[in-house]
Amino acid sequence: MNGCQIATIDIDGMTCISCVRNIEACLSAVEGIKASNVSLSDNCALVVFDLSSLSIQQICDAINNCGFIAKTRFSSHDDVILPIKQDDSSKPESLNSVMTGTVHIEGMTCGSCTKNIEDVISQLNGVIDITVSLLDKLATVKFNSANTNVLAIAKEISDMGYEAEADVLDGMHMSNNNAGCYECAESSAIAEDVMISIGGMTCDSCVKSVQSCISSLPGIGSVTVSLADNMAYVSLTGRVITAADVAAAVSDIGFDASVFHPPDTSSANAPDSAANAEVLIGIRGMHCNSCTHTIEGQVSSAKGVYSIVVSLLDESAKIHYNAQLISADQLKQIIEKAGNFEAYICSGISKLTF
Repeated sequence: MNGCQIATIDIDGMTCISCVRNIEACLSAVEGIKASNVSLSDNCALVVFDLSSLSIQQICDAINNCGFIAKTRFSSHDDVILPIKQDDSSKPESLNSVMTGTVHIEGMTCGSCTKNIEDVISQLNGVIDITVSLLDKLATVKFNSANTNVLAIAKEISDMGYEAEADVLDGMHMSNNNAGCYECAESSAIAEDVMISIGGMTCDSCVKSVQSCISSLPGIGSVTVSLADNMAYVSLTGRVITAADVAAAVSDIGFDASVFHPPDTSSANAPDSAANAEVLIGIRGMHCNSCTHTIEGQVSSAKGVYSIVVSLLDESAKIHYNAQLISADQLKQIIEKAGNFEAYICSGISKLTF
């Protein structure tokens, strides 16, 4: 079997993540392309393809047909051959060398990212199987340690433009007894109760959709969704998932969701209800749910913020916060620093009573 070829294609005309996704969708439909990774910051695409059925010029033509300007950066890439995985089962000693490792990955935004990583890494010598989870930001890799290791695999993922950190597991060598202990340890982990503020629910059908969505996530102990409160009360177990991940999953099915931080009334120094306020901040420059999740994550982690709901459609963020701990202007600055966004206060600050 001949090796796959790799080419770097310079692309002019990309302006946002939607452009990236359009190009990735275009490339995934071209027969002969095994994997691709499009970088907005570098204005280029890294493409793995079968030279026997496809030329670099045909790849450029496909990108040009999407409305962009593409050209090959280095013609010498035609001679680069990626290592193709061999049949590890043909080696008697390989069964004793099989290991499982995990790689934590930052920078994935959609299913195309996970598919690209799986396609490229599965071609590497020694890699037996790989599964990438967008929600968990994790790649689980089964490999032959005689040919590669999880650090080398993490480096390959980093070279694709992501932030990857390796964490070796002993999964393949774990005995049944050890597996049982692991399950006991996970089940006995202390649960964390979180609240998710949800906008957009109008009926029981919405409640059931949200309930089903959250219940299907890993690491969920229990979930109760209240239409009256516009809130989901969720118990997280085993440190598998975070409250922000739950909010992101609910947002992905069409609702405005964010982590709710109730005011701390247990402290004798807690401010009175007169300090609780709400502000509506307009935001320009959002293109997709990834933008809203980024803003929600940055603002919700700020001291004094109780909850934030970002609407991509309305280009706004509704924020409940403690005016004694943080100001509306500071919230505006946090939003602008979260990315290439322009924020402005578009409503007066109203006082709330919790």
